[in-house]
Amino acid sequence: MDFYNNKIFVRGLFFKCPMELPLEDCPLSKYRILPIKIRMELVNKMSEEEITEITNYHRQCLAKRQQKA
Repeated sequence: MDFYNNKIFVRGLFFKCPMELPLEDCPLSKYRILPIKIRMELVNKMSEEEITEITNYHRQCLAKRQQKA
């Protein structure tokens, strides 16, 4: 995915974990409790590197969960 699409994807992750319950070490849990406006402002200010870090974490999280299933 390109940066624009990754950013859209991260916006969704800022709302809810796609697996229903996030893992304890999920870096987004601390953001999901913030007001929506603030979450969107944070995503809008993120660099390409930050967006990539979040999408990489998410992919690794999904892989871990699939291994356990």
